[in-house]
Amino acid sequence: MLKSYTVWLRIAKPPPKNTTDVNAKVSQNSFGLATPEATPAVEDGRIAADKERMAAAMRQLLEPSSSSSAETREQVTDAADNNANDEIDVEIKRIMHCFDSSYAEILGVNPNSPEKEVVAAWRHPGCMLHPKFVKHPNVEAVFKTRKMGLDDLNINEIMYWDGEEQFDASGPDTAMNENVILIPSQRMTNVYSEATPLFYRLGQDFSDPVLLEQLYRLNAKIMIANRAENIEENQWTIPGAAFFGSHYNEAGQRYEMLRNDPANEKRDSDATRSGIKNKAQAAAKASAAAVDAHALAKTYLQSITETKDKLEGLDDTTVARVEEAEQAIIAEVANALAAMEIAKASAEKASLASSMQDATEALEAAEAAYTTAAEATKAANLAMDEALSLVDAAESAANSSQSSIEYPWTTTLAADGSLIIGVRKQGATGTQILTTTSLSKVLGRSSAAAEIMRVCERDGIQPPSEAGWVSHYYDPSKVEKDPVRRRALRDSQAITPSDNHLGRQRQSPGAFSEAESRMVQQLQDKVENLENQMKDRVENLENQMKDMKDMTIKMDQNMAALMGMFKEFMRASATTS
Repeated sequence: MLKSYTVWLRIAKPPPKNTTDVNAKVSQNSFGLATPEATPAVEDGRIAADKERMAAAMRQLLEPSSSSSAETREQVTDAADNNANDEIDVEIKRIMHCFDSSYAEILGVNPNSPEKEVVAAWRHPGCMLHPKFVKHPNVEAVFKTRKMGLDDLNINEIMYWDGEEQFDASGPDTAMNENVILIPSQRMTNVYSEATPLFYRLGQDFSDPVLLEQLYRLNAKIMIANRAENIEENQWTIPGAAFFGSHYNEAGQRYEMLRNDPANEKRDSDATRSGIKNKAQAAAKASAAAVDAHALAKTYLQSITETKDKLEGLDDTTVARVEEAEQAIIAEVANALAAMEIAKASAEKASLASSMQDATEALEAAEAAYTTAAEATKAANLAMDEALSLVDAAESAANSSQSSIEYPWTTTLAADGSLIIGVRKQGATGTQILTTTSLSKVLGRSSAAAEIMRVCERDGIQPPSEAGWVSHYYDPSKVEKDPVRRRALRDSQAITPSDNHLGRQRQSPGAFSEAESRMVQQLQDKVENLENQMKDRVENLENQMKDMKDMTIKMDQNMAALMGMFKEFMRASATTS
Protein backbone atom coordinates (compact mmCIF):
# COMPACT_ATOMS: atom_id res chain seq x y z
CA MET A 1 0.00 0.00 0.00
CA LEU A 2 2.74 2.45 0.86
CA LYS A 3 5.35 1.25 -1.64
CA SER A 4 4.60 4.12 -4.08
CA TYR A 5 5.08 6.68 -1.32
CA THR A 6 8.38 5.10 -0.33
CA VAL A 7 9.65 5.40 -3.91
CA TRP A 8 8.54 9.00 -4.13
CA LEU A 9 10.21 9.88 -0.80
CA ARG A 10 13.57 8.44 -1.88
CA ILE A 11 13.54 10.40 -5.16
CA ALA A 12 11.77 13.70 -4.61
CA LYS A 13 11.66 14.33 -0.86
CA PRO A 14 13.22 17.73 0.00
CA PRO A 15 15.66 17.93 2.94
CA PRO A 16 13.96 18.50 6.31
CA LYS A 17 13.96 22.00 7.64
CA ASN A 18 15.88 22.77 10.84
CA THR A 19 14.26 24.98 13.42
CA THR A 20 16.17 27.26 15.69
CA ASP A 21 13.84 27.17 18.71
CA VAL A 22 12.14 23.86 19.33
CA ASN A 23 10.59 24.97 22.62
CA ALA A 24 8.83 28.03 21.25
CA LYS A 25 5.05 27.56 21.07
CA VAL A 26 3.65 30.74 19.59
CA SER A 27 4.85 33.96 18.02
CA GLN A 28 3.26 37.32 17.34
CA ASN A 29 2.94 38.28 13.66
CA SER A 30 2.57 41.79 12.21
CA PHE A 31 -1.22 41.66 12.54
CA GLY A 32 -1.23 40.68 16.18
CA LEU A 33 -2.50 37.13 15.58
CA ALA A 34 -1.00 34.39 17.67
CA THR A 35 0.66 31.78 15.41
CA PRO A 36 2.42 28.69 16.79
CA GLU A 37 5.93 27.97 15.65
CA ALA A 38 6.53 25.06 13.30
CA THR A 39 6.99 21.63 14.88
CA PRO A 40 10.56 20.34 14.51
CA ALA A 41 11.15 18.09 11.49
CA VAL A 42 12.03 14.42 11.68
CA GLU A 43 15.50 13.86 13.04
CA ASP A 44 18.14 13.82 10.32
CA GLY A 45 20.13 11.06 11.94
CA ARG A 46 17.23 8.66 11.95
CA ILE A 47 16.48 9.32 8.28
CA ALA A 48 20.11 8.75 7.33
CA ALA A 49 20.15 5.47 9.25
CA ASP A 50 16.98 4.33 7.49
CA LYS A 51 18.49 5.10 4.11
CA GLU A 52 21.67 3.22 5.00
CA ARG A 53 19.65 0.17 6.04
CA MET A 54 17.71 0.27 2.80
CA ALA A 55 20.91 0.55 0.75
CA ALA A 56 22.40 -2.42 2.60
CA ALA A 57 19.29 -4.41 1.85
CA MET A 58 19.56 -3.53 -1.83
CA ARG A 59 23.17 -4.63 -1.97
CA GLN A 60 22.19 -7.97 -0.46
CA LEU A 61 19.55 -8.26 -3.14
CA LEU A 62 22.23 -8.18 -5.85
CA GLU A 63 24.21 -11.07 -4.40
CA PRO A 64 24.36 -14.12 -6.71
CA SER A 65 22.73 -16.40 -4.15
CA SER A 66 19.25 -17.14 -5.46
CA SER A 67 18.05 -18.91 -2.35
CA SER A 68 18.05 -15.74 -0.24
CA SER A 69 16.99 -13.27 -2.98
CA ALA A 70 13.24 -13.50 -2.31
CA GLU A 71 13.72 -13.35 1.44
CA THR A 72 15.99 -10.28 1.17
CA ARG A 73 13.53 -8.50 -1.10
CA GLU A 74 10.75 -9.04 1.47
CA GLN A 75 12.98 -7.65 4.21
CA VAL A 76 13.73 -4.54 2.17
CA THR A 77 10.05 -3.99 1.40
CA ASP A 78 9.05 -4.43 5.05
CA ALA A 79 11.78 -2.01 6.18
CA ALA A 80 10.66 0.57 3.66
CA ASP A 81 6.99 0.24 4.69
CA ASN A 82 7.87 0.57 8.40
CA ASN A 83 9.91 3.71 7.75
CA ALA A 84 7.11 5.21 5.67
CA ASN A 85 4.54 4.46 8.43
CA ASP A 86 6.75 6.13 11.04
CA GLU A 87 7.08 9.24 8.92
CA ILE A 88 3.33 9.34 8.26
CA ASP A 89 2.59 9.15 11.98
CA VAL A 90 5.04 11.93 12.81
CA GLU A 91 3.67 14.16 10.01
CA ILE A 92 0.05 13.65 11.08
CA LYS A 93 0.85 14.49 14.69
CA ARG A 94 2.71 17.61 13.65
CA ILE A 95 -0.15 18.90 11.50
CA MET A 96 -2.79 18.11 14.12
CA HIS A 97 -1.02 20.53 16.51
CA CYS A 98 -1.28 23.39 13.97
CA PHE A 99 -4.15 25.83 13.56
CA ASP A 100 -6.25 25.45 10.40
CA SER A 101 -5.30 28.97 9.26
CA SER A 102 -1.56 28.52 9.83
CA TYR A 103 -0.76 27.82 6.19
CA ALA A 104 2.98 28.40 6.41
CA GLU A 105 3.32 26.18 9.47
CA ILE A 106 1.23 23.40 7.96
CA LEU A 107 3.26 23.41 4.78
CA GLY A 108 6.53 23.77 6.67
CA VAL A 109 7.72 26.90 4.78
CA ASN A 110 8.32 30.54 5.58
CA PRO A 111 5.41 32.97 5.15
CA ASN A 112 7.30 34.82 2.41
CA SER A 113 8.44 31.74 0.50
CA PRO A 114 8.03 31.83 -3.30
CA GLU A 115 5.26 29.94 -5.00
CA LYS A 116 7.57 27.16 -6.23
CA GLU A 117 8.60 26.25 -2.68
CA VAL A 118 5.01 26.34 -1.44
CA VAL A 119 3.80 24.01 -4.21
CA ALA A 120 6.75 21.67 -3.65
CA ALA A 121 5.98 21.59 0.08
CA TRP A 122 2.36 20.73 -0.72
CA ARG A 123 3.21 17.94 -3.17
CA HIS A 124 5.41 15.92 -0.81
CA PRO A 125 3.13 15.50 2.23
CA GLY A 126 0.03 15.67 0.03
CA CYS A 127 1.06 12.45 -1.70
CA MET A 128 2.37 10.91 1.51
CA LEU A 129 -0.92 11.54 3.39
CA HIS A 130 -3.33 10.92 0.51
CA PRO A 131 -6.48 9.34 2.05
CA LYS A 132 -6.96 7.17 -1.02
CA PHE A 133 -3.76 5.26 -0.26
CA VAL A 134 -3.15 5.82 3.48
CA LYS A 135 -5.44 4.34 6.14
CA HIS A 136 -5.20 6.44 9.30
CA PRO A 137 -7.89 7.82 11.64
CA ASN A 138 -6.86 11.48 11.19
CA VAL A 139 -5.53 11.43 7.66
CA GLU A 140 -8.77 12.78 6.16
CA ALA A 141 -8.76 15.89 8.35
CA VAL A 142 -5.04 16.42 7.90
CA PHE A 143 -5.31 16.14 4.12
CA LYS A 144 -8.08 18.75 3.98
CA THR A 145 -6.01 21.05 6.15
CA ARG A 146 -3.08 20.83 3.76
CA LYS A 147 -5.21 22.14 0.91
CA MET A 148 -5.61 25.54 2.53
CA GLY A 149 -3.67 28.40 0.96
CA LEU A 150 -3.23 26.89 -2.54
CA ASP A 151 -5.04 27.43 -5.83
CA ASP A 152 -7.36 24.84 -7.37
CA LEU A 153 -4.88 23.69 -10.01
CA ASN A 154 -2.25 22.63 -7.51
CA ILE A 155 -4.86 21.13 -5.20
CA ASN A 156 -6.44 19.02 -7.95
CA GLU A 157 -3.00 17.83 -8.99
CA ILE A 158 -2.69 15.95 -5.70
CA MET A 159 -6.42 15.26 -5.23
CA TYR A 160 -6.50 13.08 -8.38
CA TRP A 161 -3.03 11.58 -7.97
CA ASP A 162 -2.87 7.95 -9.15
CA GLY A 163 -0.19 6.88 -6.67
CA GLU A 164 2.47 6.36 -9.39
CA GLU A 165 3.27 9.71 -11.00
CA GLN A 166 6.45 11.29 -9.68
CA PHE A 167 6.44 15.07 -9.20
CA ASP A 168 9.45 17.33 -9.42
CA ALA A 169 10.02 18.64 -5.91
CA SER A 170 11.92 21.69 -7.18
CA GLY A 171 8.78 23.55 -8.26
CA PRO A 172 5.58 23.45 -10.35
CA ASP A 173 5.81 22.81 -14.09
CA THR A 174 9.60 22.90 -13.88
CA ALA A 175 11.63 20.21 -15.57
CA MET A 176 14.40 18.43 -13.74
CA ASN A 177 17.75 20.08 -14.21
CA GLU A 178 19.31 18.32 -17.18
CA ASN A 179 22.76 19.63 -16.33
CA VAL A 180 22.87 17.67 -13.08
CA ILE A 181 25.47 14.90 -13.43
CA LEU A 182 24.37 11.73 -11.70
CA ILE A 183 27.16 9.96 -9.82
CA PRO A 184 27.02 6.17 -10.08
CA SER A 185 27.18 4.13 -6.92
CA GLN A 186 30.08 1.91 -5.98
CA ARG A 187 28.17 -1.07 -7.30
CA MET A 188 27.89 0.56 -10.73
CA THR A 189 31.56 1.54 -10.60
CA ASN A 190 32.48 -2.08 -10.01
CA VAL A 191 30.34 -3.16 -12.97
CA TYR A 192 32.00 -0.58 -15.20
CA SER A 193 35.43 -1.72 -14.06
CA GLU A 194 34.48 -5.21 -15.09
CA ALA A 195 33.29 -3.95 -18.52
CA THR A 196 36.38 -1.82 -19.28
CA PRO A 197 38.70 -4.64 -20.43
CA LEU A 198 35.85 -6.00 -22.54
CA PHE A 199 35.69 -2.72 -24.43
CA TYR A 200 39.43 -2.76 -24.95
CA ARG A 201 39.08 -6.15 -26.60
CA LEU A 202 36.08 -4.94 -28.60
CA GLY A 203 38.33 -2.22 -30.03
CA GLN A 204 40.25 -4.99 -31.76
CA ASP A 205 37.20 -6.97 -32.84
CA PHE A 206 33.89 -5.24 -32.11
CA SER A 207 31.89 -8.13 -33.61
CA ASP A 208 33.13 -10.79 -31.14
CA PRO A 209 29.93 -12.61 -30.00
CA VAL A 210 31.51 -13.78 -26.75
CA LEU A 211 32.38 -10.24 -25.67
CA LEU A 212 28.96 -8.93 -26.70
CA GLU A 213 27.30 -11.69 -24.66
CA GLN A 214 29.33 -10.72 -21.58
CA LEU A 215 28.31 -7.07 -21.98
CA TYR A 216 24.70 -8.16 -22.36
CA ARG A 217 24.89 -10.02 -19.06
CA LEU A 218 26.34 -6.96 -17.34
CA ASN A 219 23.47 -4.85 -18.67
CA ALA A 220 20.97 -7.41 -17.43
CA LYS A 221 22.57 -7.27 -14.00
CA ILE A 222 22.30 -3.45 -13.99
CA MET A 223 18.64 -3.55 -15.04
CA ILE A 224 17.71 -6.03 -12.29
CA ALA A 225 19.30 -3.74 -9.71
CA ASN A 226 17.52 -0.69 -11.13
CA ARG A 227 14.13 -2.41 -10.89
CA ALA A 228 14.86 -3.36 -7.29
CA GLU A 229 15.64 0.29 -6.47
CA ASN A 230 12.56 1.55 -8.41
CA ILE A 231 14.60 3.78 -10.69
CA GLU A 232 14.73 4.00 -14.45
CA GLU A 233 15.49 0.57 -15.85
CA ASN A 234 18.12 1.82 -18.32
CA GLN A 235 19.66 4.35 -15.93
CA TRP A 236 23.18 2.90 -15.79
CA THR A 237 23.13 0.40 -18.66
CA ILE A 238 25.93 0.31 -21.23
CA PRO A 239 24.40 1.59 -24.52
CA GLY A 240 25.45 0.37 -27.95
CA ALA A 241 28.32 -2.05 -27.46
CA ALA A 242 28.92 -2.24 -31.22
CA PHE A 243 28.89 1.55 -31.42
CA PHE A 244 31.53 1.90 -28.70
CA GLY A 245 33.62 -0.86 -30.21
CA SER A 246 33.83 0.74 -33.65
CA HIS A 247 34.63 4.14 -32.19
CA TYR A 248 37.26 2.68 -29.93
CA ASN A 249 38.84 1.17 -33.02
CA GLU A 250 38.95 4.58 -34.72
CA ALA A 251 40.31 6.15 -31.54
CA GLY A 252 43.04 3.51 -31.47
CA GLN A 253 44.11 4.38 -35.00
CA ARG A 254 44.30 8.07 -34.13
CA TYR A 255 46.30 7.20 -31.04
CA GLU A 256 48.83 5.36 -33.19
CA MET A 257 49.11 8.41 -35.47
CA LEU A 258 49.77 10.71 -32.54
CA ARG A 259 52.27 8.30 -31.02
CA ASN A 260 54.31 8.33 -34.24
CA ASP A 261 53.88 12.09 -34.81
CA PRO A 262 52.98 13.83 -31.50
CA ALA A 263 52.65 17.28 -33.06
CA ASN A 264 50.66 15.82 -35.96
CA GLU A 265 52.13 18.56 -38.16
CA LYS A 266 52.22 16.49 -41.33
CA ARG A 267 48.56 15.59 -41.08
CA ASP A 268 47.52 19.21 -40.55
CA SER A 269 49.71 20.36 -43.44
CA ASP A 270 48.34 17.70 -45.77
CA ALA A 271 44.79 18.52 -44.76
CA THR A 272 45.37 22.24 -45.39
CA ARG A 273 46.87 21.65 -48.81
CA SER A 274 44.09 19.26 -49.70
CA GLY A 275 41.45 21.76 -48.57
CA ILE A 276 43.04 24.58 -50.56
CA LYS A 277 43.22 22.36 -53.64
CA ASN A 278 39.56 21.40 -53.35
CA LYS A 279 38.46 25.00 -52.96
CA ALA A 280 40.64 26.06 -55.92
CA GLN A 281 39.02 23.38 -58.07
CA ALA A 282 35.56 24.50 -56.99
CA ALA A 283 36.46 28.12 -57.82
CA ALA A 284 37.73 27.04 -61.26
CA LYS A 285 34.42 25.27 -61.92
CA ALA A 286 32.50 28.40 -60.89
CA SER A 287 34.68 30.48 -63.24
CA ALA A 288 34.06 28.09 -66.14
CA ALA A 289 30.33 28.19 -65.44
CA ALA A 290 30.42 32.01 -65.49
CA VAL A 291 32.20 31.91 -68.89
CA ASP A 292 29.49 29.61 -70.25
CA ALA A 293 26.77 31.89 -68.89
CA HIS A 294 28.33 34.92 -70.61
CA ALA A 295 28.61 33.02 -73.90
CA LEU A 296 24.96 32.01 -73.65
CA ALA A 297 23.94 35.61 -73.02
CA LYS A 298 25.82 36.65 -76.16
CA THR A 299 23.80 34.16 -78.20
CA TYR A 300 20.63 35.78 -76.92
CA LEU A 301 21.91 39.16 -78.12
CA GLN A 302 22.71 37.68 -81.52
CA SER A 303 19.24 36.19 -81.78
CA ILE A 304 17.52 39.47 -81.03
CA THR A 305 19.76 41.24 -83.56
CA GLU A 306 18.71 38.79 -86.27
CA THR A 307 15.09 39.23 -85.30
CA LYS A 308 15.26 42.95 -86.07
CA ASP A 309 15.23 42.10 -89.78
CA LYS A 310 11.61 41.03 -89.35
CA LEU A 311 10.48 44.35 -87.86
CA GLU A 312 9.75 45.92 -91.23
CA GLY A 313 6.03 46.29 -91.72
CA LEU A 314 5.17 45.72 -88.04
CA ASP A 315 3.38 48.28 -85.91
CA ASP A 316 5.35 50.90 -84.01
CA THR A 317 4.43 49.51 -80.57
CA THR A 318 5.89 46.12 -81.35
CA VAL A 319 9.04 47.68 -82.79
CA ALA A 320 9.51 49.85 -79.69
CA ARG A 321 9.09 46.91 -77.32
CA VAL A 322 11.55 44.80 -79.29
CA GLU A 323 14.09 47.61 -79.15
CA GLU A 324 13.61 47.89 -75.37
CA ALA A 325 14.21 44.16 -75.04
CA GLU A 326 17.39 44.51 -77.07
CA GLN A 327 18.68 47.25 -74.78
CA ALA A 328 17.93 45.09 -71.74
CA ILE A 329 19.81 42.15 -73.28
CA ILE A 330 22.83 44.36 -74.01
CA ALA A 331 22.90 45.48 -70.36
CA GLU A 332 22.64 41.90 -69.10
CA VAL A 333 25.42 40.76 -71.42
CA ALA A 334 27.63 43.48 -69.95
CA ASN A 335 26.75 42.32 -66.42
CA ALA A 336 27.57 38.74 -67.32
CA LEU A 337 30.89 39.86 -68.79
CA ALA A 338 31.84 41.73 -65.61
CA ALA A 339 30.84 38.77 -63.45
CA MET A 340 32.86 36.43 -65.66
CA GLU A 341 36.01 38.52 -65.25
CA ILE A 342 35.54 38.62 -61.48
CA ALA A 343 35.06 34.85 -61.38
CA LYS A 344 38.26 34.34 -63.39
CA ALA A 345 40.25 36.60 -61.05
CA SER A 346 38.80 34.84 -57.98
CA ALA A 347 39.66 31.41 -59.39
CA GLU A 348 43.23 32.50 -60.02
CA LYS A 349 43.44 33.89 -56.51
CA ALA A 350 42.17 30.59 -55.08
CA SER A 351 44.80 28.66 -57.03
CA LEU A 352 47.54 30.87 -55.55
CA ALA A 353 46.14 30.93 -51.99
CA SER A 354 48.50 29.86 -49.22
CA SER A 355 45.94 29.59 -46.42
CA MET A 356 42.55 28.02 -46.01
CA GLN A 357 40.93 31.37 -45.26
CA ASP A 358 42.21 32.97 -48.48
CA ALA A 359 41.04 29.99 -50.51
CA THR A 360 37.62 30.11 -48.87
CA GLU A 361 37.22 33.82 -49.56
CA ALA A 362 38.27 33.38 -53.19
CA LEU A 363 35.83 30.49 -53.62
CA GLU A 364 32.96 32.52 -52.16
CA ALA A 365 33.77 35.43 -54.51
CA ALA A 366 33.86 33.10 -57.53
CA GLU A 367 30.56 31.49 -56.61
CA ALA A 368 28.95 34.92 -56.08
CA ALA A 369 30.24 36.07 -59.48
CA TYR A 370 28.86 32.96 -61.15
CA THR A 371 25.50 33.55 -59.50
CA THR A 372 25.48 37.10 -60.88
CA ALA A 373 26.37 35.88 -64.37
CA ALA A 374 23.67 33.20 -64.24
CA GLU A 375 21.04 35.71 -63.15
CA ALA A 376 22.08 38.12 -65.94
CA THR A 377 21.84 35.31 -68.49
CA LYS A 378 18.42 34.35 -67.20
CA ALA A 379 17.21 37.95 -67.48
CA ALA A 380 18.59 38.16 -71.04
CA ASN A 381 16.77 34.96 -71.93
CA LEU A 382 13.49 36.31 -70.60
CA ALA A 383 13.92 39.54 -72.59
CA MET A 384 14.73 37.59 -75.76
CA ASP A 385 11.71 35.32 -75.31
CA GLU A 386 9.45 38.33 -74.85
CA ALA A 387 10.79 40.02 -78.00
CA LEU A 388 10.51 36.88 -80.09
CA SER A 389 6.97 36.25 -78.89
CA LEU A 390 6.00 39.80 -79.88
CA VAL A 391 7.46 39.40 -83.36
CA ASP A 392 5.86 35.99 -83.83
CA ALA A 393 2.47 37.32 -82.72
CA ALA A 394 2.68 40.24 -85.14
CA GLU A 395 3.76 37.97 -88.01
CA SER A 396 0.99 35.51 -87.23
CA ALA A 397 -1.59 38.28 -87.36
CA ALA A 398 -0.21 39.48 -90.69
CA ASN A 399 -0.12 35.98 -92.15
CA SER A 400 -3.66 35.26 -91.04
CA SER A 401 -4.84 38.45 -92.74
CA GLN A 402 -2.97 37.56 -95.92
CA SER A 403 -4.13 33.97 -96.01
CA SER A 404 -7.77 35.11 -95.98
CA ILE A 405 -7.23 37.10 -99.21
CA GLU A 406 -7.95 34.49 -101.83
CA TYR A 407 -10.23 36.51 -104.10
CA PRO A 408 -9.41 38.29 -107.37
CA TRP A 409 -8.78 41.99 -107.29
CA THR A 410 -11.25 44.33 -108.92
CA THR A 411 -11.86 48.02 -109.48
CA THR A 412 -14.98 50.09 -109.14
CA LEU A 413 -15.98 53.69 -109.42
CA ALA A 414 -17.11 55.67 -106.42
CA ALA A 415 -20.07 58.04 -106.49
CA ASP A 416 -17.77 61.01 -106.78
CA GLY A 417 -15.99 59.50 -109.76
CA SER A 418 -12.85 58.36 -107.87
CA LEU A 419 -11.41 54.95 -108.53
CA ILE A 420 -11.66 52.22 -105.86
CA ILE A 421 -9.21 49.31 -106.20
CA GLY A 422 -9.42 46.35 -103.83
CA VAL A 423 -10.42 42.76 -103.26
CA ARG A 424 -13.87 41.36 -104.00
CA LYS A 425 -14.97 39.02 -101.22
CA GLN A 426 -18.21 37.09 -101.24
CA GLY A 427 -19.71 36.94 -97.76
CA ALA A 428 -23.01 36.25 -96.04
CA THR A 429 -24.09 39.85 -96.63
CA GLY A 430 -23.18 39.85 -100.30
CA THR A 431 -20.26 41.15 -102.25
CA GLN A 432 -17.81 43.33 -100.26
CA ILE A 433 -14.93 45.45 -101.48
CA LEU A 434 -11.74 45.76 -99.35
CA THR A 435 -10.01 48.92 -100.51
CA THR A 436 -6.28 49.45 -100.69
CA THR A 437 -6.57 51.97 -97.85
CA SER A 438 -8.14 49.40 -95.53
CA LEU A 439 -5.65 46.79 -96.61
CA SER A 440 -2.77 49.14 -95.76
CA LYS A 441 -4.18 49.68 -92.30
CA VAL A 442 -4.32 45.92 -91.75
CA LEU A 443 -1.00 44.88 -93.26
CA GLY A 444 0.97 48.09 -93.34
CA ARG A 445 1.81 50.08 -96.45
CA SER A 446 4.77 48.05 -97.65
CA SER A 447 3.12 44.69 -96.98
CA ALA A 448 -0.13 45.83 -98.63
CA ALA A 449 1.74 47.07 -101.73
CA ALA A 450 3.63 43.79 -101.98
CA GLU A 451 0.42 41.76 -101.65
CA ILE A 452 -1.31 43.86 -104.31
CA MET A 453 1.62 43.30 -106.67
CA ARG A 454 1.56 39.53 -106.01
CA VAL A 455 -2.18 39.21 -106.68
CA CYS A 456 -1.99 41.30 -109.82
CA GLU A 457 0.83 39.14 -111.17
CA ARG A 458 -1.10 36.00 -110.26
CA ASP A 459 -4.26 37.14 -112.07
CA GLY A 460 -2.39 38.63 -115.04
CA ILE A 461 -3.60 42.18 -114.55
CA GLN A 462 -1.77 45.40 -114.10
CA PRO A 463 -1.20 46.77 -110.58
CA PRO A 464 -3.13 49.91 -109.57
CA SER A 465 -0.16 52.16 -110.30
CA GLU A 466 -0.22 50.98 -113.95
CA ALA A 467 -3.90 50.24 -114.36
CA GLY A 468 -4.65 52.74 -117.14
CA TRP A 469 -8.30 53.36 -118.07
CA VAL A 470 -11.19 52.26 -115.97
CA SER A 471 -12.81 50.44 -118.86
CA HIS A 472 -10.01 47.88 -118.78
CA TYR A 473 -11.54 46.50 -115.58
CA TYR A 474 -15.15 47.46 -116.13
CA ASP A 475 -18.10 45.61 -117.49
CA PRO A 476 -20.10 48.13 -119.59
CA SER A 477 -23.28 46.13 -119.09
CA LYS A 478 -23.07 46.65 -115.31
CA VAL A 479 -22.56 50.36 -115.85
CA GLU A 480 -25.67 50.58 -117.96
CA LYS A 481 -27.75 48.91 -115.27
CA ASP A 482 -26.51 51.18 -112.43
CA PRO A 483 -27.69 54.82 -112.73
CA VAL A 484 -25.12 56.00 -110.24
CA ARG A 485 -22.31 54.44 -112.22
CA ARG A 486 -23.69 55.76 -115.50
CA ARG A 487 -23.84 59.30 -114.16
CA ALA A 488 -20.33 59.06 -112.70
CA LEU A 489 -18.96 57.65 -115.96
CA ARG A 490 -20.68 60.31 -118.00
CA ASP A 491 -19.31 63.06 -115.81
CA SER A 492 -15.79 61.67 -115.99
CA GLN A 493 -15.99 61.33 -119.78
CA ALA A 494 -17.14 64.89 -120.09
CA ILE A 495 -14.04 66.06 -118.20
CA THR A 496 -11.48 63.74 -119.83
CA PRO A 497 -11.14 63.68 -123.66
CA SER A 498 -11.75 60.34 -125.28
CA ASP A 499 -9.25 58.43 -127.43
CA ASN A 500 -9.33 55.17 -129.32
CA HIS A 501 -10.81 53.45 -126.23
CA LEU A 502 -14.23 55.02 -125.94
CA GLY A 503 -15.48 55.74 -122.45
CA ARG A 504 -12.17 55.13 -120.74
CA GLN A 505 -10.98 57.45 -118.06
CA ARG A 506 -7.24 57.66 -117.56
CA GLN A 507 -5.93 57.68 -114.06
CA SER A 508 -4.08 60.69 -112.80
CA PRO A 509 -0.51 60.34 -114.13
CA GLY A 510 2.17 60.18 -111.49
CA ALA A 511 -0.32 59.90 -108.61
CA PHE A 512 0.89 56.48 -107.55
CA SER A 513 4.51 57.16 -108.41
CA GLU A 514 4.60 60.13 -106.01
CA ALA A 515 3.01 58.08 -103.20
CA GLU A 516 5.46 55.26 -103.80
CA SER A 517 8.35 57.70 -103.78
CA ARG A 518 7.27 59.08 -100.44
CA MET A 519 6.83 55.59 -99.00
CA VAL A 520 10.21 54.46 -100.29
CA GLN A 521 11.83 57.54 -98.86
CA GLN A 522 10.23 56.89 -95.46
CA LEU A 523 11.39 53.29 -95.51
CA GLN A 524 14.90 54.34 -96.45
CA ASP A 525 14.97 56.88 -93.64
CA LYS A 526 13.73 54.28 -91.17
CA VAL A 527 16.30 51.74 -92.27
CA GLU A 528 19.04 54.34 -92.02
CA ASN A 529 17.92 55.24 -88.50
CA LEU A 530 17.91 51.59 -87.48
CA GLU A 531 21.37 51.11 -88.94
CA ASN A 532 22.65 54.15 -87.07
CA GLN A 533 21.12 52.90 -83.82
CA MET A 534 22.62 49.47 -84.32
CA LYS A 535 26.00 51.01 -85.05
CA ASP A 536 25.79 53.13 -81.90
CA ARG A 537 24.84 50.10 -79.79
CA VAL A 538 27.66 48.01 -81.19
CA GLU A 539 30.14 50.82 -80.53
CA ASN A 540 28.77 51.19 -76.99
CA LEU A 541 29.13 47.46 -76.34
CA GLU A 542 32.67 47.48 -77.74
CA ASN A 543 33.56 50.39 -75.47
CA GLN A 544 32.13 48.53 -72.47
CA MET A 545 34.10 45.43 -73.33
CA LYS A 546 37.23 47.50 -73.76
CA ASP A 547 36.70 49.12 -70.37
CA MET A 548 36.15 45.71 -68.84
CA LYS A 549 39.35 44.44 -70.41
CA ASP A 550 41.29 47.41 -69.02
CA MET A 551 39.81 46.80 -65.58
CA THR A 552 40.79 43.14 -65.76
CA ILE A 553 44.35 44.06 -66.71
CA LYS A 554 44.54 46.45 -63.79
CA MET A 555 43.19 43.79 -61.44
CA ASP A 556 45.80 41.33 -62.68
CA GLN A 557 48.53 43.89 -62.18
CA ASN A 558 47.32 44.67 -58.66
CA MET A 559 47.10 40.96 -57.88
CA ALA A 560 50.64 40.42 -59.13
CA ALA A 561 51.88 43.37 -57.04
CA LEU A 562 50.13 42.01 -53.95
CA MET A 563 51.61 38.58 -54.51
CA GLY A 564 55.06 40.11 -54.85
CA MET A 565 54.62 42.03 -51.63
CA PHE A 566 53.39 38.92 -49.88
CA LYS A 567 56.38 36.90 -51.08
CA GLU A 568 58.77 39.62 -49.90
CA PHE A 569 57.04 39.67 -46.54
CA MET A 570 57.27 35.90 -46.18
CA ARG A 571 60.93 35.95 -47.23
CA ALA A 572 61.69 38.66 -44.66
CA SER A 573 59.80 36.77 -41.97
CA ALA A 574 61.73 33.58 -42.73
CA THR A 575 65.04 35.47 -42.62
CA THR A 576 64.16 37.10 -39.31
CA SER A 577 63.12 33.86 -37.68
